[in-house]
Amino acid sequence: MGYTAVEKIFMSHSVKPLKTISPGDIVVCNAEYGGSHEGWIADVYRRFEEFGDIKGVFDPKKFAFYMGHHMATTTSDLMAANYQKTREYAAKIGVKVHDLGTGICHILIVEQGIAHPGTLTVFGDSHTLGCGVTGGIGVQCGAEMMEYMLTGTMWFKIPPTQKYIIEGTAPKGVYPRDVIQYIIGQVGMDNSVYKAIEWGGPYIHA
Repeated sequence: MGYTAVEKIFMSHSVKPLKTISPGDIVVCNAEYGGSHEGWIADVYRRFEEFGDIKGVFDPKKFAFYMGHHMATTTSDLMAANYQKTREYAAKIGVKVHDLGTGICHILIVEQGIAHPGTLTVFGDSHTLGCGVTGGIGVQCGAEMMEYMLTGTMWFKIPPTQKYIIEGTAPKGVYPRDVIQYIIGQVGMDNSVYKAIEWGGPYIHA
């Protein structure tokens, strides 16, 4: 039996060459890119520092901080302090900061071509999965981000894959968001937790 697109990407990124792979396997993979935004990193520096003093990252071109999530929705001194601490920490470890006004990280990663077909991206936010629109994989991670920052690798549990085939055409005024909300209503919010989804069918390709 062949492998899904997701399984093929994980196999091609595995640190250890793999002859086979199955859902549930734990693999360590090289990832093309990693990053964090200011909402997720509110206290992560302190946690990192508890493990030891990080002097830098494995490749400064493959990791960055983004400040685009809360700039229009917060006026708190706490968030302002977090922005400043992010800049200071980035300077300390030698990575780029995409500062206020540059855009939302998940969109930038796609627009800049960082995420593209076949790539593996890790980020500290659940919307990282949106990288899948390119034909690559995006995975959210938490404190494990330090592993990527230091080594360029991350551990993954291979998920089962579901395939949704969407047929037909949508009438005027019905948008992709409506379609996915309908699907969630049919299958339930938890149907695809820790699973990969492949999309197909005339509606998707149109």
